Amino acid sequence: MKKTFCILLALVSLGLSASAQGFYAHRAGRAENDENTLQAFKQCLSVGVDRFETDIRMAADGTLIISHDANLKRRTGFDGVIEQMKGKDIIKKKTYLGNRIPSAKALVKLLASKKASYVEFELKTGEKNLYPDSRIPEYCEAIYALVSKYQPQGVRWVYTSFDHRPLIYLREHHPEVLTGLINAKPVSKDLINLAKKLGVNQLDAGVKGTTAKAVEAAHKEGLRVCLWPGAKPQDYYDMKALGADAMCTDIPNLLRLELSGK
Repeated sequence: MKKTFCILLALVSLGLSASAQGFYAHRAGRAENDENTLQAFKQCLSVGVDRFETDIRMAADGTLIISHDANLKRRTGFDGVIEQMKGKDIIKKKTYLGNRIPSAKALVKLLASKKASYVEFELKTGEKNLYPDSRIPEYCEAIYALVSKYQPQGVRWVYTSFDHRPLIYLREHHPEVLTGLINAKPVSKDLINLAKKLGVNQLDAGVKGTTAKAVEAAHKEGLRVCLWPGAKPQDYYDMKALGADAMCTDIPNLLRLELSGK
C-alpha cells in the first residue's frame, strides 16, 4: 500500500498526459484498482489518465450497469446475475473493497464532467441466453441514448464488442457513431476482412502473434488498431514497435510512471 501511494504521488507531480502516451485503462486499471468502480475511474483521472475501457450490462428492468461479469459473485460475494436483477438492488451491492457497483449513468456523467478523451464502452451481449436477438435493439438504444446525451465534443468515445450483433445494429441505426470489433486473435487478413464486413472503425486484437505488416494492412483499410492485453510495461513497447495506435492496459498508473522516464 505504501509503495502504491508513493507511485501515485510521483504520478501527480509529473503531470504527464496519458492521452499522449497511446494507452488506455482496462476497466480503469484492473490490476491496480477496484475494477469498474467509480473509485477506480476517479483515481485514474486524479493522476491524468483519461482514457478508458469499461463494460456495460443491462439489468432486468433496463438499468445499465457497469460490470465485466454477468454474475456479481467474484467481486461482491453475492451470487446474482445482473440481467436477472433490478438495477436498484445491484447498485446497493459493494465489492470486497467496499465500493459500490455503479450504474452506467453515474460513470458516463463522471467521464463527461472530466471530458475523458477516449472511452471504449464494451457491449457485453455475448451470452445469448441473457441477450437473445430480441433484446439487442433495446440494449443498444439504451446505451446510445445515454452516451449521446452526455458525450462532450472533441472526444473519441467508441462502442466495442466481441459480439457482432450490436455492432451491426449500431451501423444500421446510428451510423455516425464509432464502433470497434474486439477479438482475442492477432491482427490478420481474415480479421481485417471481418472488420470491414461489419463496417467498424477500429480493431481491438490480441498483441500475441500480431505483426507490423498486419497492422500496416489494417491501417491501409482505414482501421484504427488497438492491442491487448497489457499486463506489463513491455507489452506497451511491443505494441509501439508493431505500429499499433494504442494498448489496452491493466496497469495505467505503473505504465505512466514507466514512460515518464523515457
